[in-house]
Amino acid sequence: MRIGEFSTRTGVTVDTLRHYMELGLLVVEKRGGQYDFDEHVQKDLERILQLKEMGFSLAEVKRLFQFERLGAMTDYQKDVYYCSLFSERIHAVRLEIEARQKALAALEEATGALVASSEVKGDVPRQAVGLPLEALPLLACRRCGGDLSLHEGEILEGRVLQGKLICSGGCGEAGGLVVEAGIVYVPELWEAQRSEFEVRRKAIEASGNASEVGDGTAGFLEAYLMSTDPAYLDRIYEGLSWVRSRADFTGCRAALELGSGHGFYLRTVYDQLPETMIYVAVDHDPERHRFLKTILEGAAQPRKLVLLCADFQSLPLKADSFDVLMDFTGTSNYSFDNDGFLPDIVNPLMREKARLFGSYIVFERFGINTRIPADRRLWFTEAGVLEGLAGLGYKLNETYRTAVVSQGGVFEDYFEADERVRTVVAVGARGSDEVGCV
Repeated sequence: MRIGEFSTRTGVTVDTLRHYMELGLLVVEKRGGQYDFDEHVQKDLERILQLKEMGFSLAEVKRLFQFERLGAMTDYQKDVYYCSLFSERIHAVRLEIEARQKALAALEEATGALVASSEVKGDVPRQAVGLPLEALPLLACRRCGGDLSLHEGEILEGRVLQGKLICSGGCGEAGGLVVEAGIVYVPELWEAQRSEFEVRRKAIEASGNASEVGDGTAGFLEAYLMSTDPAYLDRIYEGLSWVRSRADFTGCRAALELGSGHGFYLRTVYDQLPETMIYVAVDHDPERHRFLKTILEGAAQPRKLVLLCADFQSLPLKADSFDVLMDFTGTSNYSFDNDGFLPDIVNPLMREKARLFGSYIVFERFGINTRIPADRRLWFTEAGVLEGLAGLGYKLNETYRTAVVSQGGVFEDYFEADERVRTVVAVGARGSDEVGCV
């Protein structure tokens, strides 16, 4: 509905709605030149009004929204976080009880509901995250490209938690992989990280408190959000929200994500993934996969996920296996330190008819002291990225350009003060005039 009708229905003035939009509290998509206020916007507005009633400022509401939107945590983890937050607020409100009586009552009611909910959800067992047995045919010997078979494996609920994958064609362990704590590693990366991994795992086991893992997860997310420029966070959410509304995996059998990182994109579309589709998330950093695994273990519905720790130049995957390419800034992050266009490098793995969901960092201009080498700048321009995708046969059905930003943060320090960046988000397909898997 349009803004006037939405204002009448909600009892919130048009000026107030526009103010919330300017602050990034309400993210409203334009259709046909008009803003379209849907049920998701209404839910966000209801949350804004509820939090304002509790005494939160709009700046505080914005930070909470950014945590909730980008954290994509389980209900239990969010409840624990909000319960702690609300409890602290109660103490502050009690000091101003006469002036804050209304806010105090609202907070106590919300806290009580969260405590009751978290007690129930805290008893739900965490699901196993490991290599689905159905995904074994997608994995390949790194020497001959042949099949791998499981040896010395520990399997739970149809997922491999521990074991070795050895070449069935005679290469043995030389071309195989390692499965440790549900994550699939190429041996070199596993050995390089093994000592650090063991220290962390023993520390968690010795603590005897599984909630510490969840607290650590929330701690990282809060640190990221607090140290990153708000406009930059809004840009991330813009892209996530846009592509989520267009993510259709109907009929898809296997998806490949390039550079899953901390799983912002995967967690955004997780509930849309078909139960039968295999999703291979690739990252070279074991720490990021362990972080992502911790979050996914608390998901309400299990999916067929493969967390693969490997280098993109030699992925141990079968050719012509994937009909969906997920690229949420994976190519951009790869291009910071490597030559070549990542979708081209992994193209042999993709089927002739493949679907693309991509998001790419592009520079509006490069500064005098830019960190991007001259021979890689093509992949940080909109024209370069779109031409690269077209050269691989992808026909883009829609593209979206986020607002330009000039600041990042501690975790997003890849551009200089005189540089401006934005994100170009695209959905498309190749091998057919229609977007769809077969």
